[in-house]
Amino acid sequence: MLITPEAIKKQSQQLAKLERQLARLKTKRRNEETRHKILLGSLVVKVKLHQLPLDDFYNGLLEIKKKLENEPELINLYQYKGESIFMGYQSLQKVNIEEGISPIPTLDSLKYLRQQTRRKIQFGGLIIKANLPLTTKAQVLGALISLREGGRMKINGGQSVIDN
Repeated sequence: MLITPEAIKKQSQQLAKLERQLARLKTKRRNEETRHKILLGSLVVKVKLHQLPLDDFYNGLLEIKKKLENEPELINLYQYKGESIFMGYQSLQKVNIEEGISPIPTLDSLKYLRQQTRRKIQFGGLIIKANLPLTTKAQVLGALISLREGGRMKINGGQSVIDN
């Protein structure tokens, strides 16, 4: 079998094409993971746990995980709590431009949004890292509500306080 320069060129072109496809797939996957983290982080903001330090928040998630290992039926409670919040929250999402919300973002508002998005990604990443056995947004939201209301963590003037 004789290897010609044309065959080598064709093989290197095919390899380059496959490398580009792989790079696009990696970028697409990274974007999907980031979008998922933002979605989870938005749930954290919705229940106002975003004020907690990341370490305290993660420790709270690990406590929820332990509770779920001992009482798997809590998933149903979390699902119910989350769904009830979603039902009530839907009507609050209307944005009225006439009430002073500028349709053209300013540089400061873009910086603020970027900062908030980074924070959501951090919180979403911690939820993923905790590896909770929750499969729906409602279950995650319900668990976060339980962490906020009945868990050991309470927000007190921007500071996290651990009840004993």
